[in-house]
Amino acid sequence: MKPDPVPSALFRRNRSKLAALMARGSLVLIRSGDVKSRSGDQYYPFRQHSDFFYLTGIMQEAYLFAFFPDHPDPDFRELLFIRRSTPKSELWTGPLPGLEEVQGLSGISHVRWLAEKDAILEVLLKDTTMVYCDQDLRELAEVNRMPLAPLMERLRMIKEAEEIDQIKNAISITRSAFLEVLGKAEPGVWEYQLEAEIIAAFIKNGAAGHAYDPIVASGKNALILHYIKNSSQCQDGALLLMDFGAEVNNYAADCSRTIPVNGRFTPRQRELYEAVLRVFRQARDMMVPGTVLDDFHEQVGKLGKRSTLLLVSTPGKMQRGHPTRIHSGRTITCTALPTPSDWMCMIPLTVPGPLNREWCSPVSQPSIFRKSRRVSGWRTTS
Repeated sequence: MKPDPVPSALFRRNRSKLAALMARGSLVLIRSGDVKSRSGDQYYPFRQHSDFFYLTGIMQEAYLFAFFPDHPDPDFRELLFIRRSTPKSELWTGPLPGLEEVQGLSGISHVRWLAEKDAILEVLLKDTTMVYCDQDLRELAEVNRMPLAPLMERLRMIKEAEEIDQIKNAISITRSAFLEVLGKAEPGVWEYQLEAEIIAAFIKNGAAGHAYDPIVASGKNALILHYIKNSSQCQDGALLLMDFGAEVNNYAADCSRTIPVNGRFTPRQRELYEAVLRVFRQARDMMVPGTVLDDFHEQVGKLGKRSTLLLVSTPGKMQRGHPTRIHSGRTITCTALPTPSDWMCMIPLTVPGPLNREWCSPVSQPSIFRKSRRVSGWRTTS
């Protein structure tokens, strides 16, 4: 069963919060995502622009939203321009949402046809002092512009109750897919066959599909951070790393797990797995209100380093920074990984060195964990 649309109250609050961050007399212009041609009359799957959905709740392409919260004319404060159905479009893809349906989904009372856009934008651009926009719009060729992304990033860091519900649903569906794979993983199965179990569970439970390209990596394939070929056969005695998540109403789950292909860890594999589990549990306990994300990364990196040193302290076991052979006969080497989550995902297959903060993506300002939630250890993103 497909999930219900997200209540429009969420998008009204989102627009209100954005208005509080905007400069006086400013205008936001944001275009929805586009459908991209693949070949002939076939198109790549459509995925809505995240910021457009955050402000409107609409999943259609080729729309434009204009937001001018302190315009003197109330009719010009929120305007959503939408496509009108034609006999040809209805024949090929069915009827498009009408004005009233879009009003109900978005909570935007002033919905207009795209044919009216140019005349109304001409008025809005004369009345504004600045436009927030991150897209190339021909109407803004000679307008004072500011990026919208910094404002949206601040808003989206804190999730509303409706958003948390969507993430929980995505997590629940992802969990179902993981349990399906647990029942199908065995020596001789192919990685793409396990990927098929994942997408089947997603669609069967109402998700839109994958939130990102899934990784199903057995044996040495798991040493490739973004291995997405999923084309090898799983061997007896090997480990299987999976990184996948369902997407529901543009909200995503993100699950990374490593399991033994034959259902049983070797003693060394269990030792490595439990080392990761200890770091994960300590890292989870750090995720409380007031924790700065950069500091969290640094502290988890130290935990990983300490765990690594314990693993290699016994003579004859892995030596930091040097290739060495383990029970399987494979040669591996210690590796620095970009973030703690990558470290916790990968360590059952190799022993990385300490986290190098220079590998982490730069941020304009430290991020704060303002809300702490635990849902069976599943990582969530949106």
